[in-house]
Amino acid sequence: MRLHDLKLVIVVFIVALLPITLNAQQIITLAVKWRSVKEVKELQQKVTRPILILFYDPADDSSKMMLENTFSRRSVVEYVNSAYYAIRIDVNTDSTIEYFDNNLYRRQPGKPYHELVTKLAGEKPLLPTLVVYNRNAKGYTFSGYRNQDELVSILTYVAENVDLTTDFNTWATEFRHTYFPASDTSIKPSSINWMTLKDALAANKLNPRYMYMTWYTSWSSPCNVMLHNAFADDIIVQFMNKHFYCVRLEAQTMDTLVWEKTYVNENKPHHYHQMVLAMLEGKLFFPAHIFFDKEGQLIQRDQVFLSKPDFYMLANFIATGSYKSMKVNEYRKTFFGIENQEKR
Repeated sequence: MRLHDLKLVIVVFIVALLPITLNAQQIITLAVKWRSVKEVKELQQKVTRPILILFYDPADDSSKMMLENTFSRRSVVEYVNSAYYAIRIDVNTDSTIEYFDNNLYRRQPGKPYHELVTKLAGEKPLLPTLVVYNRNAKGYTFSGYRNQDELVSILTYVAENVDLTTDFNTWATEFRHTYFPASDTSIKPSSINWMTLKDALAANKLNPRYMYMTWYTSWSSPCNVMLHNAFADDIIVQFMNKHFYCVRLEAQTMDTLVWEKTYVNENKPHHYHQMVLAMLEGKLFFPAHIFFDKEGQLIQRDQVFLSKPDFYMLANFIATGSYKSMKVNEYRKTFFGIENQEKR
């Protein structure tokens, strides 16, 4: 083989190996950033985040599987590293840990587990155990092995503020229905008659109605879950189409929008539209729900995930005019009362 040909073979071989090498580097560097309690306490002073604590036993098969399988998945690793401070604690550790309550916890002689484990997961914990704190330091415990999909459901529940309005089982059910539907996804579900803002305003001039406007982002799990659950529910669809002009707007849309004045997307680094910044007063939590009366005056604004029953309740609160005489929490008690069960 000539020298020129030999060099060409070597170059081709190196180029062929390059993707493999790069992929190997990605695999090596793709890992959850596990931190100590001390490190997280210091980080929380600078930027508040939800906290994820994993209690595990290196000798426990379920613990090993969750660490080696679930916590090695790209979607899990990237979400945890971007949204959480993560801590993992060996239930057999002899280390003294100063916890977030500033008390010291250690493993007592003759005890099977560390004091912190029994405090947070009980005397006989089902391992592995996850303890997740939201930004307000409210904690949730999830015992036993969780696969990738189950863990993502937990992570989004807390990090995206779903826990503020919805119990976990309700969220998990709607989350599964969205991302892992049991029925044939080729069958198009019911849908609210979404209108452009321009068409909704024009229609309102001819035939005044209440208006419902929701702002969403493509990356928000709660927004996507509502689209495939509350906004696809037959009863809700019929109710919304009958009583409201409905507008669904992407928070980073490049469209020019007119609402009393003209708003544009200035294409700033955050990419948010002028109108969403104005309407939400800079508080960018999604999904955002805004209800207007027939004259275009603001009635109600909420920036939370709403399950099917909760959204239907809120829509009834507006459409029935109940907002004129009572608070939404009072109406909730009436709506979900025994005498009103037939409504749903």
